[in-house]
Amino acid sequence: MAVTNELTPEFLCWAIERQCPLREMLPENQPEKVERQLRSARCTSEALAEGRVHDDLATTADQTLGFRVSESLAIYGGEAIVRDCCGNCPANAISQFQQPSYAGCYGLFPVPEPREPWLQRVQRCPRDNQLFKPAQFLWYGWWMQSPLQGVQVEYLARQFATISSEPEFAANQPLRELNAALQTCHEKHLALSIQLFPRGEIDGLWWNLRPHCEVCRSEWITGAKRCEMCGQTRFPASAKKRRVRGTRPYRAIAEISSAAQS
Repeated sequence: MAVTNELTPEFLCWAIERQCPLREMLPENQPEKVERQLRSARCTSEALAEGRVHDDLATTADQTLGFRVSESLAIYGGEAIVRDCCGNCPANAISQFQQPSYAGCYGLFPVPEPREPWLQRVQRCPRDNQLFKPAQFLWYGWWMQSPLQGVQVEYLARQFATISSEPEFAANQPLRELNAALQTCHEKHLALSIQLFPRGEIDGLWWNLRPHCEVCRSEWITGAKRCEMCGQTRFPASAKKRRVRGTRPYRAIAEISSAAQS
């Protein structure tokens, strides 16, 4: 069951652009939909890499949640097809530090909390308004266009290689994955699609996004006539209400046991 009144941080959803049988019929440049489509494959490879799969049952570390691997991968045609698609895929950025690695072409990067030190660290990067649209904080200017490619990716790959190696961020796994994606895109000339989501609140089964600028996606200051981050003078984006992400493909172990006995 979803937690009520749980706050969610601002986060970046990214996906490397690549034609793939596992991503057929998905619209381009929408990482959120890539994440939904490929989540079962990624969860399977993470469980395998961490030794959490026994007799087709993948479980969380505390063994309270689980899923049947064969069932979760059936939507792709089975594990053999997933393995063949992802094994040598140039967009599989996660494969460089996890094996096996399925669907290593997307990820989520929650902005570290408190947010202000992160924004200030990014602000120390060299500014290039020829590559990105101007914004008060570089962080928001970087993600106003999607997909990113060519010199934009090259610039960001340099910045994130530096930031992710610094002691205060070196242990941040989502940042490590985003950095790997940028290095992969730069080295293999691939485009990176991104979506920035503002902070929100989970209320039961719903995820409510805070009022935000529809251009740079920063939070909208109540009563403001323009976005204080990028300067656009349109109204803030209308309130967004979405279903919570949930734990799929994981579900309660008791449910899996009951289904097996029925």
